[in-house]
Amino acid sequence: MDGAITLHKDLAESGRWSEMPFAQQMANIGSEVFRAENWKKKGKPARMQNAVDRALELLDFTVQRWSFWTLPFRPCSMITEVRESFCVCVN
Repeated sequence: MDGAITLHKDLAESGRWSEMPFAQQMANIGSEVFRAENWKKKGKPARMQNAVDRALELLDFTVQRWSFWTLPFRPCSMITEVRESFCVCVN
């Protein structure tokens, strides 16, 4: 994430994100997606966009974290597909 503003600076710098199990990472991402949906329903586009940005950042952290894995479990490619689908849904 070169040159990007880090929204979850504490997670990035402390290394806590890379220590979390995959399921916990997915739960945190899901929370941000849920927040984005709620803000959209409430007609608060700026807050919705903030939640979307946070979710995308966490997805990027997760891709970086699991990029070394190979078969049979390849979370990196699945997470990338989820990220792409999420981007399509919010636009």
